[in-house]
Amino acid sequence: MSTEETEVEGEQRRSEMHADRVSNIQGVTLLDDEELLFDLRPAWYGGMTLKRLALWTVATTVTLGLALLYFWYPALKMWRSSKKVRYIVTSERVVIKDEGGLLGTKRTEEFPIRNVSDIQTRATWFEQRAGVGTVTLKERDGKTSEIALTSIPNYEEVASTIGGYQRRESKQSRHYGER
Repeated sequence: MSTEETEVEGEQRRSEMHADRVSNIQGVTLLDDEELLFDLRPAWYGGMTLKRLALWTVATTVTLGLALLYFWYPALKMWRSSKKVRYIVTSERVVIKDEGGLLGTKRTEEFPIRNVSDIQTRATWFEQRAGVGTVTLKERDGKTSEIALTSIPNYEEVASTIGGYQRRESKQSRHYGER
């Protein structure tokens, strides 16, 4: 092979490589004497400095923490209440026993049925789906106290039963005089 043939073959290879490089560069045409040196894309973490990484980590942690607090706190509160609070309804009174107060304090509250002036029921959309509700009892005799039996199953039946005993007590107290 002569040098002329070698130069022609070399030039053909360069033009073939040039054609390959042009086809590999999407949307960019190389000039005649131009060679492709690099075809790069930025890395996703390229602009992430230590400061940005720290801020991103703190922001993510705070956001997730607030979301967990917002969604899980009510559930944890209801779970604690279901384990530590008891509502006892008798024919004479309603007793609330709370054994899960702060620092292990215990509380017992009694509410005579004869003193009930108003009974209200309430259930949020979520409570309706869970089959529970709240019964609120308000006291007569000019007192402004009230108690709420929260997140109880069969709340309408409980309210109806307390209302029946309250009406019975009212009739008896009118018939026999106040106890």
